[in-house]
Amino acid sequence: MEEIKNLGLYDLSRSLLLQTETLSAAITKIKNKRLKVVLDEMLKTCQADFFILLDVVSEIEGCTGDLELQELLSTLE
Repeated sequence: MEEIKNLGLYDLSRSLLLQTETLSAAITKIKNKRLKVVLDEMLKTCQADFFILLDVVSEIEGCTGDLELQELLSTLE
């Protein structure tokens, strides 16, 4: 029984690690350097909910201007 619990935790932690690596890679592709630094720091220090941060980073590529980007980033506050 203990092995089954440990396996579940291992799978969960492995999944989160892979998602974190994917998110980190997505952040490095962002062209705005200041934004990249802020998001990377938020990821490293867990200042924002991981899944909200994941959504924000995935939406950044679709933003066409600074106003859309500001509205999107306001969701992190």
